[in-house]
Amino acid sequence: RGAGAEGIAVVALKKRKRELELDIGTNIFKLINRNRLLGVMVKYQRGLLTRLDEACWSVFEETLPRA
Repeated sequence: RGAGAEGIAVVALKKRKRELELDIGTNIFKLINRNRLLGVMVKYQRGLLTRLDEACWSVFEETLPRA
């Protein structure tokens, strides 16, 4: 194998390394955004559950016999 072939291999490896770094960065960015979205969805769901609990309690209290 000649020095030229090794140089081509090194260039190809460096190019692939840059591609992988870009892919990793893109995937990390997507995961961070997905995590933020999930956090927002969890807060929204908690709010819905709280409102549902309050509605159930108010219905339950209305059905209690009055003294």
